[in-house]
Amino acid sequence: MTKKNPTRKNPFSRFLAICMVLSLYAHNNGPVRATEDQQLTEIRAVVEGGAPGLALRIMDRQQAALKLDQPRWLIWERQRLEIYAAMGDWATLIIRVEQLPKTLPNEYRRWAMTQQAHAHHELKQGQQARFIIRHLLIASASQLDEQTPVWIQRWRRFIIQSYLADGLVQDAYTAIIRFQQDYPVQSEDLLLRAKVLLMSERSEEAMELLEKYRTKAEAAMLYLLAELRSQQQTPIEVIKAGLQQIRDKEQDKTVRTALWGVVAEAAQQAADYNNSVKALEHVLSESDRQTKTNLFSFNADSLWQAYMDYALMLGNKAQLLMGEDEQWLREAGKYHKKNSRKARAYYALLIRRGASATSRQRATGQFVRLLKRKSGEGERLILALFTKSHYYATNEDIPELVRHELVDIALARQDIPQASEMMATLNKPPKGNTSYMWYLRRARILVLGGQARKGAEVLKNFLQHNPDVNQTQIDRLLQVVFDLQTVKEHDAAYALFQQIIALAPDVKTQRELYYWMAESRKAQERYDEAAQLYLKSAFLSHKGLDPWGQTARYQAAEALGKAGLVDDAFSLFQQLLRTTKELDRRAVLRHEIEKLRLSQHNGDDGLETND
Repeated sequence: MTKKNPTRKNPFSRFLAICMVLSLYAHNNGPVRATEDQQLTEIRAVVEGGAPGLALRIMDRQQAALKLDQPRWLIWERQRLEIYAAMGDWATLIIRVEQLPKTLPNEYRRWAMTQQAHAHHELKQGQQARFIIRHLLIASASQLDEQTPVWIQRWRRFIIQSYLADGLVQDAYTAIIRFQQDYPVQSEDLLLRAKVLLMSERSEEAMELLEKYRTKAEAAMLYLLAELRSQQQTPIEVIKAGLQQIRDKEQDKTVRTALWGVVAEAAQQAADYNNSVKALEHVLSESDRQTKTNLFSFNADSLWQAYMDYALMLGNKAQLLMGEDEQWLREAGKYHKKNSRKARAYYALLIRRGASATSRQRATGQFVRLLKRKSGEGERLILALFTKSHYYATNEDIPELVRHELVDIALARQDIPQASEMMATLNKPPKGNTSYMWYLRRARILVLGGQARKGAEVLKNFLQHNPDVNQTQIDRLLQVVFDLQTVKEHDAAYALFQQIIALAPDVKTQRELYYWMAESRKAQERYDEAAQLYLKSAFLSHKGLDPWGQTARYQAAEALGKAGLVDDAFSLFQQLLRTTKELDRRAVLRHEIEKLRLSQHNGDDGLETND
């Protein structure tokens, strides 16, 4: 099974910062500069408040037509693309730019297509990104203006970064040599060149380049890595220096994450398993902050291996033998409070190499509990270790206990598709969970996550094995069936309503169920069936004169009209008019009757009853 990437952390509290990063492509020479209108200011406030979807919907309603007000349209369109970027909705951004009119101002198209290339880059589609940039470079030859040299320099820098991200080190090296021949050295170019040198095994050249800039945080980090790789400092010295820099509270978070990568690489060389695990946990939990230059090659399997190496070293010291799982579990238990990193290493080894399924399951439970103690960092580690490792190629390979945990993590991140995909592999609740509520939750996640029929099957099977449901349970179950109606799975909803009717404890509930069944048939335009069900709801143990019955009869009359049974519809409306005393309702009924008369007069068989 192909697994989706775990959801990213909600980015909207950092929206302005992200927009600022995106605008680096344009610096102070963006394609549109105009006074912002009040509507756009309010839309930005909506985005910063955490509702980008609402902001986009407002823009759909309020954005001026291009042909009526091009300058304003361009400002709004730029804001729209920046919202897509802040949401991480790179696919939509790519499509939106693709659909832009070819007649837009040249400077705006340059900016927008650069954002499109950036979106491909974010999706790890380096070849597509470079194709767009090369197209812009070729087109610039016939679009010369004062901004063209600025754009060309920017695009060439982007191509180098893209090569690095794709691991095309030699291409990056060739490109940056040509780049530095054509442009004076700037600080950002110096750091980029240093990364290229480090990745192309020219560490001493990188040290020489960075020597004068070691007071800058990122340069200092790169210099330390160059010292390690050129063996100018021992791994132990690099670990010590790296940890010292990490302790600087003013340190940039991205640089700090990269420093953990330096420490991890040094710790691996020094066989310092404690610091290797410590550093790799930080690197993996902050993988979204890792630079896109592939300076390091760490992944989830690197951390699994580090755990196992550390545990084996500790186990040898404690004279533990492989296969004696109980002794390893007892040893791990000693470190829950005083050194949970050691405990995690023991449990990780047992997860991978435990002699029995029982001990592997126990180790998994303890391992997950210890990681959860690390707050948000622990959740990110669970995601990385179990969804990005070759040990767990499919969701089914992941321990069941962890899959339950991953469902909760996905729901907390509002990633319903990921939660649904994981929930589809689970058939029973975790220990300590109420069976009824868990099955309802499972069904709802499947329905809302795009697996509606599978969700309906869960409810069907549950009802077959649990016929003694009470009214409260039925009410909760119906909420999931309504979800099926919302996603237009009306046949599945209808079948479940039929199943529930047989279990319904009273006539009131049965009347309601017939009504909702009628709603599904109406949505499917099966109007004669809908009318029959509405009438069944109205007259079940009643004369249809109570408020519920009147509503159901009114709906039946409308359905009969749409079914072409105009005389029947007319008769029902007349009955309602005779028994209804409220003036506003009588006015509505007279209006419906008049529409039926007009439809008969016009010879359209009463198929349309709406204004």
